[in-house]
Amino acid sequence: MSSQLGSRSSTRPGSPLRLAFDVRRIAAGWKAAFAGTIIVFTSMPADAVAEPRYAGWSKVEGAKETKEFKEKMREEGGVLDEADRQYLADTVLPQLAIEENRPEILKVRRRLKELFLADIKDEKAFASLSEIFAAEMTRLARDDEADDVVRVNAVILLGEMKSKDSSRPWPGSLPLLSAVTGDAKLPLGVRIAAISALGKHLDGIKNDEAARAAASEAIGPPLSAILLEPVGEQVDTGRSWLLTRALTLLPAVLKPLPPEVASVLPAMVADQSLPLDARIRAATALAASSAGQAADAVKLIDSIKSLAVESLDTEAALAENRRFARDYRRLIAGQQYQPQGESFPGGPQPAVEPPLEIPEQSCRRAAWRLATLADALLSADGKSGLAMALGDAAGPAKDLAESLRQSAKEIDEEPNEDSVFNALEKLEGTPAEPAAGQPAAGAKPAAQEPAKPNPNASPFD
Repeated sequence: MSSQLGSRSSTRPGSPLRLAFDVRRIAAGWKAAFAGTIIVFTSMPADAVAEPRYAGWSKVEGAKETKEFKEKMREEGGVLDEADRQYLADTVLPQLAIEENRPEILKVRRRLKELFLADIKDEKAFASLSEIFAAEMTRLARDDEADDVVRVNAVILLGEMKSKDSSRPWPGSLPLLSAVTGDAKLPLGVRIAAISALGKHLDGIKNDEAARAAASEAIGPPLSAILLEPVGEQVDTGRSWLLTRALTLLPAVLKPLPPEVASVLPAMVADQSLPLDARIRAATALAASSAGQAADAVKLIDSIKSLAVESLDTEAALAENRRFARDYRRLIAGQQYQPQGESFPGGPQPAVEPPLEIPEQSCRRAAWRLATLADALLSADGKSGLAMALGDAAGPAKDLAESLRQSAKEIDEEPNEDSVFNALEKLEGTPAEPAAGQPAAGAKPAAQEPAKPNPNASPFD
């Protein structure tokens, strides 16, 4: 097989090298690429996979051919010839997938980039190498026979590929990552690795309007497809992350949102079976699009208030669970809580009161959720948000946005349990529950009954 890869037949349909030429055409036209990428990379036959010439990455690093290849790529005018292509197909590219390299697959992925995709003088050689690597990584990502760890690392490598000057992600990988992201037949881990890289692509071209417009044509359809995929009765962690990430990226890619996408977002905000952060991102996506103007803004505002209450209730419930677990452990251990600094003479030292049961990072998460929902209602500058659709009737929405933003600020400044409960009480419009032994605010003290003599009192007191 290796001899065939070095011959003219190496560019037969479905071979890695022929596939690289397909990638070149894909990179030239991103919109067309999205429509055809899935067909191109799923049509590759199993017999096109090269058997590794060396079993083990250390042998590749120490090989004479590797040193000669690197020296050639560092020279002006160093271009890929047929021997180089055969070396890549027979020796280098199979290394990510072979069993011998599984314990150090992260190192292999890193060294593949450092040795074969960096420090290349010739533009054409760099383009050819990038296309060949992208073709093989995409093939591995779609290979149902490969282990998931191999498929995920192949996608990560595809997303880590850089332009020749390393200033931004390699543009040719964007349509390939987009197609993987939107393919519901692929494992969630593979799709998550792909969508993670899409955010880096958008960051890399944030100041290039033409590139962003082209990227939108490639990224928009798969992100929309994720939102329209059927959701089961319970969303697992992987699906939740994918959905939340798609909702995060979509407003930056498509404005306005397609009608079929905008129509499902209000239901997502109100759907208690979905994760909190996905629902919050759905509200943000809807508010960021002009499609939100056509939605039932009054109903959405009610949903957002309920969502804010639910987000704080969740933290409160977690705190109660932690407190119960702490008290139960004390009970089992026979410990009795005493305020710090008090002890019985000659007795054991009292247990020190632990910190409040909502950790600081959870408080900051609660603050972020409230601030994000506030922006969805009305941005801090008052120029965007769902409240804009209400016109003269926007007062309650603006008041709610201001209240959420203020509560978020207070929790961020004092990230503790009291701040979270105060925000919850403010939202629910109910006074705080009085602490044990303390009268409620504004309550009149009860009339004291005359003290009754204690028949067992000591006569010496």
